[in-house]
Amino acid sequence: MIMSKRTFCLLGCLLTIGCGRPIATPGPSPGRLPAGDSRQAYLGEWRIEFALDSTRDLTSGSEAWSPAPDTSKRVVGRLQVRDSLGGAGYRTLASTLEIDFAALLGREMSCFTPAASGVQVTEHNGQVSFWFTPHAYDCGFSASAPMSEGGLAGTWEEDSFVGPVASGRFWMRRG
Repeated sequence: MIMSKRTFCLLGCLLTIGCGRPIATPGPSPGRLPAGDSRQAYLGEWRIEFALDSTRDLTSGSEAWSPAPDTSKRVVGRLQVRDSLGGAGYRTLASTLEIDFAALLGREMSCFTPAASGVQVTEHNGQVSFWFTPHAYDCGFSASAPMSEGGLAGTWEEDSFVGPVASGRFWMRRG
């Protein structure tokens, strides 16, 4: 059987795909937020606070939530959101979050390291959500609050590969 040049090329493409070789797809290119993007409202310096309300100890065999010993205790940090798009999807903005969760959780937040990174910001049905670990897929933390002209007040949650393990309240104010 003699194969035509076209059949040979198609067979070569199928073998390339079938052998598990990745096909290059262009990712989002870093750049600035487009004019009129509603996420412009979250750019700048923020004072951010987190309080712990409850935790789950999944190692004990129980998945019940336990209240935090002191729900008035807070950790305070600084969030700087810049208008450049990051590399973890179009919704990711360049950011720096400087905060230490050890005083609140007794350990560091999973998959989070305070450094220049990115925050994914989405808006839906009057809520704004922040994913502070956009490169982590089985751990990390996020926060959500009703959209507001001034500061934001809402809830946050720490996720793990087995589900949420800590939750509480958070506040963001300019400054």
